[in-house]
Amino acid sequence: MDLLFYNYILRRFIVIELKTTDFKPEYIGQLNFYTTAINRQVKNPEDEKTIGLLICRWRRELHFTRLNPSHTGVFIPLSVR
Repeated sequence: MDLLFYNYILRRFIVIELKTTDFKPEYIGQLNFYTTAINRQVKNPEDEKTIGLLICRWRRELHFTRLNPSHTGVFIPLSVR
């Protein structure tokens, strides 16, 4: 985990993982691990689930992937370029 923020308006933590290399699938698993750890060990019961944001290169472009907590507790990657 590179950066950890708390948004008082959204009442949730935001984990940001910065990578200087091209995207690798294991980066999603690593970010999922961090967001789950924050949800279990740091987050208060009244807080919303943590959002994870992965920023890395992909085909010479900057690539953002947001891990958005679903209702089932499984994190769904959403890509934005």
